[in-house]
Amino acid sequence: MPRKTKRRRLPKVKVKVATEWMDAHEAALYLRLSEPGLYQMVRRGLLDGVYHIGNRTLIFCRSEIDAAIRARPVKGKPQKKRRKRPA
Repeated sequence: MPRKTKRRRLPKVKVKVATEWMDAHEAALYLRLSEPGLYQMVRRGLLDGVYHIGNRTLIFCRSEIDAAIRARPVKGKPQKKRRKRPA
């Protein structure tokens, strides 16, 4: 039987973004992701508003990230309809 692993939760952090541009650490906090998770999203092409400076440095545009998140459809399990019990 497969062993259940506990999902690690990141602490809730209120991020004050002073500028339009963020580095990877600030973007990870803003999106409530870990930095490796953020880089994985960038590699898979799931995140808009990412710009390369040179070979390795990434910067993130806050308004473009917000627009991409708003445009993405919400996925979730459909709720089952509850049947009324006969009286």
